[in-house]
Amino acid sequence: MILQQLLDHPKVVALGECGLDRTINPSQWCRQEEAFVRLLKLCRIEQPLVLHLRGTKGDLYSSDVHGRCLMLMEDVCDPLQKIHVHCFMGRSDVVKTWLRKFPNTYFGVTAAVRAFDQKQLEGLQAIPLNKLLLETDAPYFPLGGAMVSTPAYLGEVAAYLSVHLNMRPPELMRTTVRNARKLYG
Repeated sequence: MILQQLLDHPKVVALGECGLDRTINPSQWCRQEEAFVRLLKLCRIEQPLVLHLRGTKGDLYSSDVHGRCLMLMEDVCDPLQKIHVHCFMGRSDVVKTWLRKFPNTYFGVTAAVRAFDQKQLEGLQAIPLNKLLLETDAPYFPLGGAMVSTPAYLGEVAAYLSVHLNMRPPELMRTTVRNARKLYG
């Protein structure tokens, strides 16, 4: 398989972004899950899996899609699989479940934190500092008057998160850089 050959290349450090996106037509969910499971079978513990998990419009926390993803992964992936849950906006119970089932899970948080409700802020605060990553998810979540986001806004993302984590932005940046290096090598 060509994808397996690409994943074996020494410059490829992760598999992803892949996962489940429930904003598509429900008639396509089964097919999407089948494709996702095929990708999961390519996972290797030393190579992080970057997950895109997006719930239906009514599921603000994407709880259902996180639960379904966990079910699929438990059947296929090693519990020690390195995981990056991209653009996390969930609740604390979801964080705890991920870490219990897959202890090498890291959570990326973006400037979307500006609009987090109380449950999402509790989810953010439930992430152990050694499992937190900063993201801009460029071009999404633009800051200020910008039309799009860029990786250059990572410092601003740190500033928004640091308020909720009772940390100074430089300290948060150092911590999350260390986490990213540990996850991605």
